Amino acid sequence: MKEANPSLSVCMPCSKVYESTGNFCQKCGSRLVQRSDRNALEVGREIAVSVRRVLSKKDPLEQSEFLSELRSHLPDEDLASSQHEFENFAMYTAVMALRKFVESEELLVAIIKEMVEIYRASFVIQGVKEVESEQIRVLYMRRFDEYDRVVARNPDQWMLLLADTVTKNCYAVERHLKAAMEMVLVTGFFLKLMQEGCLPFDTDRHGGLIPERWLTL
Repeated sequence: MKEANPSLSVCMPCSKVYESTGNFCQKCGSRLVQRSDRNALEVGREIAVSVRRVLSKKDPLEQSEFLSELRSHLPDEDLASSQHEFENFAMYTAVMALRKFVESEELLVAIIKEMVEIYRASFVIQGVKEVESEQIRVLYMRRFDEYDRVVARNPDQWMLLLADTVTKNCYAVERHLKAAMEMVLVTGFFLKLMQEGCLPFDTDRHGGLIPERWLTL
């Protein structure tokens, strides 16, 4: 259990996060600050809750024109699925933010698995059968892999390519330049929020990684 849920250490100068097994940062050599009160699963849970909190407090598409129109034209039976896909994308931006701080691939995987597990468990609470909920875990991880491939395809235009793929997955529209450009802005909003929220894995006094003031950005 300790191997699957390690405590964390933080390098304050460069904000890198490590398992609490070393004493010095591998990037800058500074002494690590031990965070015995913080572990991988706890961080995964808090990030997952914070993503949902952002989406429940603020509609990222509120100021958009084309994305809002695409969403409004979805049949009722497709709207819930579209919202789940959009939440999946928001989770992926949190994964991108984590990669900026977490050096260890094993530690990153432990955090991501807990993020996805929280969402799987939330669907069970809503009435989804335990066996069927496993497909939710598969969907999230499959999307993360898909978005990784898109980002890796073109390092210079990755954000536009990612935005187009997200628009396709969420609203069944592909190569819609204006909608994709709006999704680029949404991507930037999420990335800014998640990067600041993950640094350096501290919670605000209201609970959760994302302070209330960031929800108005």
